[in-house]
Amino acid sequence: MGSPQDKQKKILTAVIIILVVLIVLALIVFAAASSVLRSGRRVAETEITSEFAEEDKEEEVLEDDIPSKTVFAVYGVDKGEALADVIIVASFDKIKNTINTISIPRDTYVEMSEKNRTELREKGRRIPSGGMKINAVHSLAGEYGNEYLTRQIEELLDIHIDYYFEVNLESFVDIVDAVGGIEVDVPSNMYYRDPTQNLYINIKKGFQKMDGKTAQGFVRFRQYVTGDIQRIEMQKVFLKALAEKIANMETLLSNFQELVDIFMANVETNMTVGDAIDYAPYIKNVSKDKIIMETLPGDGNTPYRIYEDKARVLVNRLFFDVKDYLGNELETESME
Repeated sequence: MGSPQDKQKKILTAVIIILVVLIVLALIVFAAASSVLRSGRRVAETEITSEFAEEDKEEEVLEDDIPSKTVFAVYGVDKGEALADVIIVASFDKIKNTINTISIPRDTYVEMSEKNRTELREKGRRIPSGGMKINAVHSLAGEYGNEYLTRQIEELLDIHIDYYFEVNLESFVDIVDAVGGIEVDVPSNMYYRDPTQNLYINIKKGFQKMDGKTAQGFVRFRQYVTGDIQRIEMQKVFLKALAEKIANMETLLSNFQELVDIFMANVETNMTVGDAIDYAPYIKNVSKDKIIMETLPGDGNTPYRIYEDKARVLVNRLFFDVKDYLGNELETESME
């Protein structure tokens, strides 16, 4: 069995990964767990499993060695087709204690640069000419999917991404079941069948408690007039409900080890253990009202063509603290 310091590093690494992968949900998980870890309370008081119960008596030293802003990309990937069906980019500001997120519709039209096409073809990947939907970049790049999808987003938004996190969407079911289900008010009847994806959705309108399978159908349903845009809005509704559930300390502690195991088994990232530990002391100060969730503006069609001017204003405002070209503060949607 490893030292108490090694065990604590294991916990912090797992929890910080949870934080970034689900942005809002994971933020609250980490804030609560981090607070418990630093409090030094013993297992009888916290109900954390005995494996992590040894008290670390060393005084924490807070070193200011991370940048004021860090940009993360989160990819929810359908492992069967390797398509990135959920794409979220988030900027964490450690000074303001904020997390600003932009959801990129999976049907967003992009054109891969000739440099990236050439590199991937030299790696043995079959890359077609012309444009494509952004979720296909991950699939076309194969084992290099995270790297080249990250590059594509950097080119699309003219930003630098520090860390990426790929999460297997199948773990979503396990997460929801692990916390005992989630209560959501469904705005309308949802019915959809696609045997090729083994996807069967039949959810009635109204307030209800969803298990993991039902919740997966809720966030994947996209038979709306506005298609993927409305689906993204429903994903936000669900994330808020999930965050509320995880925010409860009793829920967190009673399911802590199971949640950690789920994420460790289903997440791929370029964040190191050292990186994770560095961010640990800062995240705890972010509250729900300091989390902004926006969607990349576009025409709403398939493929989805972004409005470049509006997209630039949004990125500047959320990631670089730049007001719009009229000097106005645009409305944002927080977690509240």
